Amino acid sequence: MATNIRSINVGLQRNITDPNCKVESIPLLTILEQMHVSEKLKLVTDAVLAAKDKDERDSIKRKLPAVIISADTTHRKVHPDDKRTGLILMDIDGKDHPDLLMDEMIEIVESMVIKHAYIIGYARSVSWKGLKVLCGIKPDVETHLRSFMALEAIFAENGLIVDRACKDLKRVNFLCHDPDVQHTLIDRLERWQGETIEPLPEVKRKQYTINRSSYSSTLTKDQEAELCLAHLDPDMDYHDWITIGMALKAHGCSCAVWDAWSRSGQTYKPGECERKWNSFQGSGVGFGTVVNMAKANNGGENPIYSKNTPPAVSATDFDDIGGDEVPEEEENALWQFLQKREFDEMEPPPVKPPILKLGDVGVIWKGNIHTLVAPSKSGKTHAMASMIRALVTGERSLGWNCDKVKGRVVYLDFEQDAEDFYNVLAKHAGVTSHDVSAYRLAGLSATEAQQAVRMILEKIPEVDVIIMDGYADLTNDTEDPEESNGLIASWMALVSEYDFALLGALHLNPGSESKSRGHLGSQLERKSKTVLKIDVDADGVRETYTQFARKQPVFKGKGIFWQWVDDGFVEVADKATREAAEKLAEERVEFDQFLMTQTVRQWSHNALVNAIQNCLKNGEKVSESTAKRRIKQWLDNSFIFNNKTHYATNSNPF
Repeated sequence: MATNIRSINVGLQRNITDPNCKVESIPLLTILEQMHVSEKLKLVTDAVLAAKDKDERDSIKRKLPAVIISADTTHRKVHPDDKRTGLILMDIDGKDHPDLLMDEMIEIVESMVIKHAYIIGYARSVSWKGLKVLCGIKPDVETHLRSFMALEAIFAENGLIVDRACKDLKRVNFLCHDPDVQHTLIDRLERWQGETIEPLPEVKRKQYTINRSSYSSTLTKDQEAELCLAHLDPDMDYHDWITIGMALKAHGCSCAVWDAWSRSGQTYKPGECERKWNSFQGSGVGFGTVVNMAKANNGGENPIYSKNTPPAVSATDFDDIGGDEVPEEEENALWQFLQKREFDEMEPPPVKPPILKLGDVGVIWKGNIHTLVAPSKSGKTHAMASMIRALVTGERSLGWNCDKVKGRVVYLDFEQDAEDFYNVLAKHAGVTSHDVSAYRLAGLSATEAQQAVRMILEKIPEVDVIIMDGYADLTNDTEDPEESNGLIASWMALVSEYDFALLGALHLNPGSESKSRGHLGSQLERKSKTVLKIDVDADGVRETYTQFARKQPVFKGKGIFWQWVDDGFVEVADKATREAAEKLAEERVEFDQFLMTQTVRQWSHNALVNAIQNCLKNGEKVSESTAKRRIKQWLDNSFIFNNKTHYATNSNPF
């Protein structure tokens, strides 16, 4: 009985260049049918074939969707939820067969399809210079590699070289247009009765050993590599195996080290390491990649600098070594911390978007602390209420702008009584207890307040941001450097551990327009990713801007302006815009007064100049130059217009 091919799903990623593009579980037959019916797939394939060089070809190829044939999955990496499909694609590349015409390659594969029931059919590769051959294997992670090796041997017997990356558990293959795929693969797949190749027998792995006794106190490049390779499996994904070879060469190691380690794997081929090694031209892969891969298999510990043998330090290394001796356990913990924070050019951290913007500029990020400084009674509590509203609703509020956060927003109030606390949230922010976790903590000691913050993080899952009003209530003395430094260090550790954004308010020193309170304020200025500031002018208009910013600043004068109107704060235009509007209104009043003296609504140039001279300044005649400036001003303001022969008001277009 034929296999029900319509029940087989595989993984599909529509854009492999987008890290946020999810892998979808799609019926295999649906995907294969698109190879000969999709116009979009045909257009991209044609563009690949028409590319002028390899770089252009590779760039276009990455726009094609990619399929994971061997697993029904919604994950790019190997995952416990993966379901093995019992299928594998064997990739035959034309560049590995320079003396073989495409028709000859197809003829060989056709003969293999006839001879071996587990070789199902084939489709063209993206370049149309190779083939992707679909084969049946046992749907078992444990035998996947040995099934690949068995197939590799069959292809080799027929003079065909297979891309060794096909051995990977979740090998990705680009889909392309193939007008013949119905005959060469789909029809045959529907007739396939589930035959699979027998995996090669399991063999005992060779032990990779290194001679540590020959190591001196100063390790060579090869010895550093050996210590790392001892924690890695040479039968890893082919791409990772190649990456290790590139990294070793870039580090200055010998090919012999890579070959000796690879020899302990089941898929080792004599001469392959040397052939690949000679093709490496410098890929930008660093040795840190190898170290981090080894650390992942060694409990997070760097194999080169074991916690049991930290780097040797002697008194001759420094002019002076002082202080109490650090206990060995603490020293080892610190060394592990340093390894985790060590720079690695191959592991860039994920780029975090801001969770809150001021206008269109990001100012608040998860994993960081931030400060809002303001004079007393400046409206900082209302500013924080507006932040909360923006975060939980995604609506702009007093200039705060963001998408609605997915995690929890926490508000901690250390200053207000119960009535004001309620009004901040219910009236000013307009939120409910469903939207925000808010606590009135006035009266707690500094120690109790700090404990409350950690307890909230431990008890409330997925906190995205904590807003504190205010910072100073968590310290006994804002002037104490030791207490302030320790407190801020603990906050920085918390935001890193729990990956949330922390923003707190701090008053300015009395009488100061820029300096926040005490040593605590000075340290916050240095450690905050953003220091936001609120200024208040003589008319009661507030401006929020960045006093200090590690990323794009919002300069004073270019910030967000807001003012109390009727029964609440509202966002208003900036000072320059307000002044321009006032000036325009004054100019309009003057123009309307001029019109009241006129019996016509159109003038020649000289007539308008004379009319202005005689009608402004309360009957006093103005100069000709002043009249001409008024004409230009009124034209700019669209009070009048010029049709090349004369002027007229906009209310009477002719």
